[in-house]
Amino acid sequence: MSEAFGDSHIGRLEQLKTWGIPLSPEVKKVEGIENVRAYYQDILTRRNELPYEIDGVVIKVDNIDTQVQLGFVARAPRWAIAYKFPAQEEITLLQDVEFQVGRTAQSRQLPSWSLYLLVG
Repeated sequence: MSEAFGDSHIGRLEQLKTWGIPLSPEVKKVEGIENVRAYYQDILTRRNELPYEIDGVVIKVDNIDTQVQLGFVARAPRWAIAYKFPAQEEITLLQDVEFQVGRTAQSRQLPSWSLYLLVG
């Protein structure tokens, strides 16, 4: 199977791309912890410009043989780790509450909210 798909994770992703399977254009191979940190910071700064929402990046070991040696714990691979971004916070402002009383004297409260997104 390795011969058909290559012996690297990035090679397999590139093969999938040639078959027409869409991949994120943000996939990138980097080497060394400093380059991993730089990639994380780059994606973090461009996070709001991406056409989809993300909450972090996943760093993976590229060599398939090393992935096999590292194995899995439960459902999680030992050869991949997710680095989460700081949470985006939202503030909700209660603007008004409308009270309705039904014919059986049961009351309902209908709140009117405004949502504010606080990024980074």
